[in-house]
Amino acid sequence: MPGSITPARARRRRNALLVALALVVAAPTAAHAAESIPLIDKTDQVGPGITLRHLKNVNADGWFDQQVLTVDLGNAAVTSDLLSSGTVSGGAPISRQADRVGAVAGVNGDFFDIDSTQAAWGAEIMGGNLLKSSERTGWPHAGVGKDGIGRLVDMTVEARAALNSTQHTIFSLNAPNATFPANAMVAYTAAWGTATRGRGLLGVGNVAEVLVRDNRVVEVNPSAAGSGAIPEDGFYLVGRDAAADAIRALSPGDPASLTYGLRDEVARQMQFAIGGNQPLIVDGERVPDAQLDAAIHPRTAIGFKDGGRTMLLVTVDGRQSPVNGMSLRQLARFMEEQGAETALNLDGGGSTTMVARPLGLDRVTVRNSPSDGYERSDPNGVGVFVAPGSGVVDDIVVTPESPRVFPGLSRTLTARAIDDHKTPVVLPAGEIRWTVNQGRVSSGLVTAPDDAAGTIRVRSTTDSVQTTTNLRVLGDLKRLELSSKRLSFADVTPDAAVQLAVTGRDAEGFTAPVEAVDLDLDYDRSVVRITPAGDKLKVTPIATGGTVLTVSAAGHEVQLPISVGVETITAHEFNEGGANTRWTFNGTGTITRTLSDTPEGLKMEFSAGRNFGITGRSIAENMVNLPGQPLRIRLTMKSDIAASLTYIGFWDAEGTSHGVYGTPLRASDDWHEIEFTVPNIAVAPLRWNSFQGSETNSALQRPGTFIIKDLQVDNPSAVDI
Repeated sequence: MPGSITPARARRRRNALLVALALVVAAPTAAHAAESIPLIDKTDQVGPGITLRHLKNVNADGWFDQQVLTVDLGNAAVTSDLLSSGTVSGGAPISRQADRVGAVAGVNGDFFDIDSTQAAWGAEIMGGNLLKSSERTGWPHAGVGKDGIGRLVDMTVEARAALNSTQHTIFSLNAPNATFPANAMVAYTAAWGTATRGRGLLGVGNVAEVLVRDNRVVEVNPSAAGSGAIPEDGFYLVGRDAAADAIRALSPGDPASLTYGLRDEVARQMQFAIGGNQPLIVDGERVPDAQLDAAIHPRTAIGFKDGGRTMLLVTVDGRQSPVNGMSLRQLARFMEEQGAETALNLDGGGSTTMVARPLGLDRVTVRNSPSDGYERSDPNGVGVFVAPGSGVVDDIVVTPESPRVFPGLSRTLTARAIDDHKTPVVLPAGEIRWTVNQGRVSSGLVTAPDDAAGTIRVRSTTDSVQTTTNLRVLGDLKRLELSSKRLSFADVTPDAAVQLAVTGRDAEGFTAPVEAVDLDLDYDRSVVRITPAGDKLKVTPIATGGTVLTVSAAGHEVQLPISVGVETITAHEFNEGGANTRWTFNGTGTITRTLSDTPEGLKMEFSAGRNFGITGRSIAENMVNLPGQPLRIRLTMKSDIAASLTYIGFWDAEGTSHGVYGTPLRASDDWHEIEFTVPNIAVAPLRWNSFQGSETNSALQRPGTFIIKDLQVDNPSAVDI
């Protein structure tokens, strides 16, 4: 049949790809652009003048996975602005930042104070208003002006405070101040949020702060800088050394004022501006390789072309073999290939995130693959916005985009209406009418005839618009497959529910989802509850026990063991010795630490610092072998200080290193358990080798002592199949 792909043809294509890959890897690096092999090149429309292109390719330098958001800044329906969590300090996932203000797309932004306040290092302008100054001298910035032109911009801030008519230079505005210079005075407004105002003052003896409201002194703290919300009509000044003396001389009711602004006239006309650490392209010229980092990481960048009238927001995934990321040198070349005349590197690594709304929906989805396995909490980002359209149906978007179905089985299609600005139009139930040329359809659920072949043409219609979707009919169902080989729930809680995909495969190897309407399910309903969830199944534990789920469709079946509850096993007791032979300490390099053996367990004493913990010495024998297939790892501890974050490291059977965050460490004389959930990608058996506590708020960092008593694992209960 013309245009069809037979198994033989598919094998030839795969073999040709393997040969091509071998040739690319053998080719000289200088020729990589010409030899690049595209694996994915797909462009989606996000809004008027807004497209998102997903590129995945391989060349002599490796495998690359990029998202390129192209934004026509000249489109009257399109604007751009800074994204944030709502305050300068603190952070939030980029998807939450975008949905909070109705952005249709966005990327993460500046590098930031990840160890404490979560505030960006660079300056910020949002909606034409200056929010903060830069923490670092010479930090580059980019953004879009009120004229709709994107550019690099000088964000130097000039600020002064008048205290009893005496003028004082303000070193920074709403900055983390991780490094607080001698004799400096800094300012914080309500935009800062609730984080500490004394980030860089730990150990400084002469410190003071003052709260000013309506240009009058309200309260003076003569010995420290605090934290917490700042009144909308006020500000805090914090000083050390001579600046602290000036603050301490104030009394309630004294006049005090704060003035600040941008030195550069162009900067004063920006709609938004955001910081990054390294320009990549300036005035149409790529920055020389000698000035750019060669290290490979996930990357995010902002760029402009067409004289600044088109914005490019780019993410490059990495740290997920074989997709490792890009160097800044490679990123600069990639931005140049996209036509950028100006480009700036933004925060990368685990922060790299691209979000965009699917057409017809009112919330964004994450489009790339963040290297942490989830969205990081970031301080800011760049958002793209679309003005409301006519509200009249202009088109119908049907998903999935290229649907498939088996003869005699069903496939659900979803139709969403959009207006002239590609924004959602809510229609009453039943407003969209469905018809098919074979089989039957009801509210988007298409059922293919038993003898169906070729293509089923599905029409979705409103009073003004009609769309046709081609539903491809595969061969007869030959096998059922499940997305998991086993489900193990540690606890009976609705939050533990997971989704299970059922996939069918025909004789030629082509696949399609098999939906709940076509499935027969046999399982113990007293142990789990199973309900439809789109084209998947939602499995929720409801009681401790075990069952085998049998899934049947069209004469085929597959089974899945499910267990709810755990068996707890002690894997290691720390009163067996080894303080200075099996274990060593880890954490912040400047703290002092002592390890010792006690009858209760392994004891660590340490001075104030951000991170503190233990690690097995380098030989494999010092790791703790964990029995079974753990769902959770638990450390029994007591400590005289608290830590907001805890972290363990372990290795799995495939030689992959895993790091997992756990529950907080409490300050208590009583034993308590720190729990860590093992990711389902970790292949047993596991070997544990490290623990670390972390207190990112510098104001809460204290010297302390902890004792680890034992390490336990929670293994799933056995299920016979």
